[in-house]
Amino acid sequence: MLLKIVIFLTLLLLTNAATACITQDTIITINSQNITSTTTVYYTGNDSTRLQTMIDVQGDNNSYVNAWELLKYENTKRKQIVSIPYTIENVSLQRTNKDVAINHETIGKTSTTRQINISTTIESVYTCKNKTIITITPPDNKTTILIHENVKIEQTIPLLKTKEVGCYHQITLQNNNTTTFKLAIEKEAPIVQNTTECINTSEVETTTSQKSKTDNIYFIVFAIPVLLIIILITLYRRK
Repeated sequence: MLLKIVIFLTLLLLTNAATACITQDTIITINSQNITSTTTVYYTGNDSTRLQTMIDVQGDNNSYVNAWELLKYENTKRKQIVSIPYTIENVSLQRTNKDVAINHETIGKTSTTRQINISTTIESVYTCKNKTIITITPPDNKTTILIHENVKIEQTIPLLKTKEVGCYHQITLQNNNTTTFKLAIEKEAPIVQNTTECINTSEVETTTSQKSKTDNIYFIVFAIPVLLIIILITLYRRK
């Protein structure tokens, strides 16, 4: 009887450890000539398995996700991009690019619970006329704003704290709170090709780093009772 209880508890713990999980974060980067919004959704556990199955079903449905199925899914998601989390005033808008990318680790059998990351990126390229007003309506997740040092922050509504990270001012927005930035571009501001040129991206705290810390805690909490169960099984068999 005791052995059955131990086995039941072990299965229960294993089931809880594999529960579904979807998290996401958004980083919006503002430079002198462009603004880029990247929202990354992280799928783990059963949610990862379901997503892999859905991608495969839209392809050859053979329980294996291949490269062309990923491309097809990315193209489908790219066409579904409708909302843009920001508006820009007093600029000459040149173009807006939209893209969706899935990590290549998704390729493989659909029965696994490997982590899948889907990143949706929207970039608007513009020429500033004078004072620029950017209004951001953040998605329902943790949204971080990075404003390059060549862009002067004249006013933030509501007033928010900033943190220096490399050559960027970092601001963390509250969920669902619309924020307006009144900005002035410094004269002869250099063109910034990408954020990593002057910032260590590891300094920007996102859901990924938070999730890693949380996973470590979950692992410790999960490992202790499993270890106790193994000890109980060993003691029971010795009787």
